[in-house]
Amino acid sequence: MKVLLTGATGFIGKAFLSLLSRHRIPVVVLGRHSPEPSPDVSFIPCDLLNDVDLKEKVIQAKCSHLVHLAWNVEHGEFWHAADNLDWVAATCRLTTLFRQAGGVAAIFAGSCAEYGRSDQILLEHLDYGNPHTLYGVAKDSVRRLVMSFGEKHQLRCSWARIFLPYGPCEEPRRIVPSVLTALSGQRTPFATELDSKRDFIHVRDVAEALWVLLQVGEHDVYNLSSGQATSISELIQQMAELLSTDASAFLALGKPDTPAFPVLVGDNSKLLKLGWRPELSLSAGLSTIITGSKML
Repeated sequence: MKVLLTGATGFIGKAFLSLLSRHRIPVVVLGRHSPEPSPDVSFIPCDLLNDVDLKEKVIQAKCSHLVHLAWNVEHGEFWHAADNLDWVAATCRLTTLFRQAGGVAAIFAGSCAEYGRSDQILLEHLDYGNPHTLYGVAKDSVRRLVMSFGEKHQLRCSWARIFLPYGPCEEPRRIVPSVLTALSGQRTPFATELDSKRDFIHVRDVAEALWVLLQVGEHDVYNLSSGQATSISELIQQMAELLSTDASAFLALGKPDTPAFPVLVGDNSKLLKLGWRPELSLSAGLSTIITGSKML
């Protein structure tokens, strides 16, 4: 196995690349930014959206497996960014070139944003209506395209619908680090949808799930989720307890309106059947972040 990896310097990409390095898997990183040097990792500079030499670079990589994590994830901007359409095209192009170069299997980073509204735990095979963002529509569209292509051209494609990853080095404006800084007194507490139930999964467990899919994943769609529903109020309370602080003032600011997505939790039974198990409970995962923040 030799892995062609995109998005290697992103939040999930760093964790996954570290895991591959621990397993001594040879990796070729394709992207604009070089990862930290490692004996089993090589780097090919590439802008996936504009590179006219992409075919030659994919051939040069000589990889059997593709893990495509790259996409626009600029906080607050990516939901409706115009370049979501560019990423659809770039992903399709990369997929076809990878198969032409002899690739046998690919994993793609999908998103829970592909689902429509639901009050129940989300199952991969059910239709919950259309996604509510351009990002979700784009991810859902490219899923249909690459899965169909893979089926017709003997490329095993595992589509990973990632729910709410959190962990060290997360984008500071996302919910977990935002709550942490507010409870630590570094920013003003903010109003949020306290009753919304979310599926938080530690980035380390996301990386382990991708590793399992890389080895034994089938041509299928998988929820990369903890399977556990946690309300935002519960998240705040857990973090406050770990910080030994009072969250009452924060919790008093909750938004009274009905949340747009009251439940965003994924059933992970398909992934469990492959032998994966999340190692970190939410409390244990939050502890790793809080301990790290206290060391800064």
